[in-house]
Amino acid sequence: GVTIFDSETRANLPAKSGLEHLRVLCNTLCDHEPANDTDVAMTLHRLAEKVRRRALVIIFSDLFDDLERVRNALAHFRRRKHDVVVYHVLDKAEIEFPFRDVGNFQDLETGETLITNPREVRSAYQEAFADFLQGCQRICAGLDIEYVLAPTDRPVGAFVQEHMIRRKRAGR
Repeated sequence: GVTIFDSETRANLPAKSGLEHLRVLCNTLCDHEPANDTDVAMTLHRLAEKVRRRALVIIFSDLFDDLERVRNALAHFRRRKHDVVVYHVLDKAEIEFPFRDVGNFQDLETGETLITNPREVRSAYQEAFADFLQGCQRICAGLDIEYVLAPTDRPVGAFVQEHMIRRKRAGR
């Protein structure tokens, strides 16, 4: 199944088998345009309540939320004995911060823009972002959740397939 959300659930398709259902899931994902602020933690708590039977829960998210709230939401899945994989979806530019020239930076969720000189903020940004990544990894490790950094410059289908093959070989 698949659930697409921001601060609200935008699509919720139940788990089913079959190629036709897989086509519907893929089309739903392809047709969705991100638009609003997200509330990762609240939505994950809601989903944890809805998934009754033990399941493999795969989360694709940038995890941009208060990390303690995210930890609590992920722990909710684990208390219900779900096997959880987090694909931490990030743009390569978010990770590397390759910017050199003064310019506009726009928050794609809120539309807010900021004009800044990347050279003045690079060091602080990279330090804060490294702390954020380590926090996400620590949370997942502490909850026995599989964490996978998923840069957006790699085709998602091939990336997930490769990971699932490695996961199967590891006996998970």
